Amino acid sequence: MREWAILACYLRQAWDAASTSQREAVLERVKQVWDSSSLPCPVPENPTEEEYAVYALEALMHHAAGCRALAVATETAPLTLPAATPVGPYWTGTNRPVSGHQVMYAVLLVLWRGRARLLKERRARRFQLERQSRQVESLLAIRQRDLETTPSSWELNPASGLAVVAALPRGGGAPGDGRADLMALVPAAAVATAGLAWSVTAAILRPEQSADRRVSRMSSQVDNFRSQLSHVDREIRGLELEG
Repeated sequence: MREWAILACYLRQAWDAASTSQREAVLERVKQVWDSSSLPCPVPENPTEEEYAVYALEALMHHAAGCRALAVATETAPLTLPAATPVGPYWTGTNRPVSGHQVMYAVLLVLWRGRARLLKERRARRFQLERQSRQVESLLAIRQRDLETTPSSWELNPASGLAVVAALPRGGGAPGDGRADLMALVPAAAVATAGLAWSVTAAILRPEQSADRRVSRMSSQVDNFRSQLSHVDREIRGLELEG
């Protein structure tokens, strides 16, 4: 917060020393480089009147987004900090050294420009991660759908055991019928129990989607993208509020 206040003090001095055209150029550039997604730019559409221009400057310096925008804007529309009043006969003409305030002002502007550039890079990274995550999630959904619709082998299909139970005769067969003779040897209750056991066993042994290598790999990728997105989001929030 202290560097924020120091930069605001320097910007006020540079603003007072700037011409009207310089101020208009700075405010116009601020509107172009404004990077806050939650706060509207406080610069009016026509900041030609001095009262509105001063209001816009003060409103900008109350937010980290405004300081970033001012720092970036002064890179192409400079606001020069006025030189200190010379003291003594040695600080005259072109031999006058650069004051510590001018150095500090330049350093603070570079610092806030770096924050604006870093915020832009993090937002671009977030967009890239979101796009890659959506692509993998789409491929994962397609793979899971294919696994659900692909028929499994008959011995691992629970419906096979149920089909055996459903095929049991409800009554005795005709004399001489081979199937009726078989049922006479094997009680229907035992066959039904075996069919149900088959269904339960097949359901247990049937391969799960999580056992598929492609599903496992893509699920890990999605989890990794989500973790990176969470980290980038924290960085973006920190940069947006930093000051």
